[in-house]
Order: sequence, then structure tokens, then C-alpha cells
Amino acid sequence: TVESGWVIWDGQNNFDGWKIGQNYSSYVIENGKMVVTAGAQNATMRRADLSFKNVPINLDFSNYPILAMRSTLPVGGKGIGQGGAYTLDLVTKSGNINKAHVGELLSDNTNLIYYDIPSINAALGNGMVEANTFQIKVADIYNENLPTGQYTVYWIRTFKSIAEAKAFAEAEISAGN
Repeated sequence: TVESGWVIWDGQNNFDGWKIGQNYSSYVIENGKMVVTAGAQNATMRRADLSFKNVPINLDFSNYPILAMRSTLPVGGKGIGQGGAYTLDLVTKSGNINKAHVGELLSDNTNLIYYDIPSINAALGNGMVEANTFQIKVADIYNENLPTGQYTVYWIRTFKSIAEAKAFAEAEISAGN
């Protein structure tokens, strides 16, 4: 039995349910990872939102309050030489979240991008919520910050704590994943 709230999207399930929010961007699954091509948001920036298409979706953040993603997206906030704006957009009857990410550089220079759901909106940490919108907006990335126009997502999943998310990511790196 899987504990309520534990969700995993990765190469094993081909990131089932996810799509790209812009018709000028795309993705493919390669070697168990989602390789996203971010199209031109405008002349100087790129964008490729990760949107969950199978909504509404029931999510339980009471046991697994951390939503995290390991990726090659640059972190550091919006600006040249930094990253972009990676905003969690979650619309539920219990309240909404529209919150920027926290990012942390991992030992292999990939990044752990995470959201502590109850700290953003306490009502969402009290059991099952139905989300009509569930997406990570990946926007405002200056062309210089993503020179190939692509980023890779290793997985999107929930964790019991930020420490658990970091430990899992580093264990994956140590295992060569």
C-alpha cells in the first residue's frame, strides 16, 4: 500500500499526465528523463511551463508536504546570469498557491527545485485537496541562461521533508542517475 500523498512522476511512468503549457515549446522522454525545449517567450527570454493535464487531481500534502523537481534549470532568481521564474500554480477549493521556487545546487550541478506546500498555504497541508490547476510555470529565462534552449527534468515527486528530498537527489547522483 502506498501512503496517501506520495506521488512520483519520472521515466518509469513517462511523466504520465504532464504536458508543456506553450505550443511553441515541447518535450521528449530520453533515457528516462524529460528533455524540454523551451521556445521563445519573447526576443530575449524562453518559456516552457510544466502543466498537469489530467485535472482535477487529488493531492494530499499532509504526509508529503514537499513538492520537488530535480532538473538542469538554472536557479538563482530571474535575471541575466541567474535562472528564471519557476512558479508553482496550484488552484484548489481550499485555497490557491502562486509561489516562486526555492532552488538548491546539487553535487553534480543539477538543481533541486522545491516548494514547501503547507508553509505557502497552511490549508493545503490538512489532507486531500482537489486541484483544478497544477503546474510549474517555467518562464522568464533569459536566452543567455539557457544557451541550448533545453532543460532536463529527472523527476517530479513529493517528499516528507526538504532534507529527505535533498538526500534522495544526492543518492540518485551517487548511483549515477
